[in-house]
Order: sequence, then structure tokens, then C-alpha cells
Amino acid sequence: MPLAKMEAAKAHKNTDSKIAFSALDTTKGIAWQVSQNVFITRQDLADRLLATLEDACSKDPKLTPPGSMS
Repeated sequence: MPLAKMEAAKAHKNTDSKIAFSALDTTKGIAWQVSQNVFITRQDLADRLLATLEDACSKDPKLTPPGSMS
């Protein structure tokens, strides 16, 4: 699945790739190369999403914590 990056952000147009290229990290698996030396792994994206959701749930008790949906 491609990372949704249709063009470089204007602030980074001189350093970012125009599109995100798929890559393989030997320890974390699937990744995307977004600039010459920057790779974003699927695992890192997932971990950051879960951390963000957990943080939001800790600040608002009305939210359902990740993994506890029924």
C-alpha cells in the first residue's frame, strides 16, 4: 500500500522526493522513502498512531482506549 504522498510539501520541496518510494527495512519491514535519507516504516507509523490514541484517551475518559473496542 503506498503512503499517501502525492507531492512534496512546499516547505520541503527542495529536499523531499516528489512521491514516497516503497522500501524494505530488514528489521521493521515495509517502509517508504520520503527523502534521500529519510525512511518511514509501517511499524513506526502504527506505533505513533497507537501512542497518540492512548494519549488522547488518557486526557478524555469518554474515548475508548485502543484494543478495548467491543
